Amino acid sequence: MRANSSIYITWVCIPVLCLVWLAGCGGLETQSVWRSSGMSIDGSPTDWEGVFPTYVEAPNIAIRAANDDQYLYLLLSSPDRNLAAQMVTRGFTVWFDPEGREDEVLGIHYPLGTDSPLMAREALKDRTEVKQAIIDMFRSAGEVMEVLRPGEDEPVVVPIAGHGIEVRPGYASRNFVYEIRVPLYRSEDHPYALGSEPGHRIGVGLETPEVDLEEIREAMERDMPSDGEPMDGDGVGEREGERGRGMTPGPGIRGPHDLEGLDIWTGLTLATTADSARAGGEMDIR
Repeated sequence: MRANSSIYITWVCIPVLCLVWLAGCGGLETQSVWRSSGMSIDGSPTDWEGVFPTYVEAPNIAIRAANDDQYLYLLLSSPDRNLAAQMVTRGFTVWFDPEGREDEVLGIHYPLGTDSPLMAREALKDRTEVKQAIIDMFRSAGEVMEVLRPGEDEPVVVPIAGHGIEVRPGYASRNFVYEIRVPLYRSEDHPYALGSEPGHRIGVGLETPEVDLEEIREAMERDMPSDGEPMDGDGVGEREGERGRGMTPGPGIRGPHDLEGLDIWTGLTLATTADSARAGGEMDIR
């Protein structure tokens, strides 16, 4: 019984206390777990059993991290369909700062979002189950991404599995899932990489752009039919009795707090083989 109690304290109580400590501190911190072999980037959480998440209460995101001596792997998950709609329609960027600060050094921009809010509304309008529509849009968010290196190059468009970087969205266990792999070291095959190594602390940022209501209004007016007739549907175009104020920003916006966009940073410490050895190998997920 004592052995069982010790195991319970080690693997249950300590992670919980860590999560409470994180919630009470000013900044988020995430600990990566050592991985001795590669992980499948398939938009599924099946490879992530035993990896404790860092929770972000608002907007309800769980962040998990693992690494080997070549790659960093991230799993983001959230049950919030409104957040998923924001990511699909506005675009989503994961930023990396190899110095552990909150500087936008390397960004993976995916999904790219849509230039037409009306198009996004139309994709959802005729669906009887809006949640399923968002799931479908999230799973099929496109086959290209942008690699961003502010101050160095223009955005580079590459396949979502290109140059060692790989990203895949999915939906499992009532959660929207976003899985990504990024090389640690730059090489001829991996021109875009973190520039860090196991044992170092980096910064990871999650971002959706702020909403410019005037820009959305202009885009929706531009996309309106040439005959000027209002579109059918929830708030698309003008409803009877609401002329001049019937346009709504589009999916992914519930209120003023959603107009600001997502802007979250966490410090992330890359694991080493020594971390796995100290844990007796239990945290070395395979």
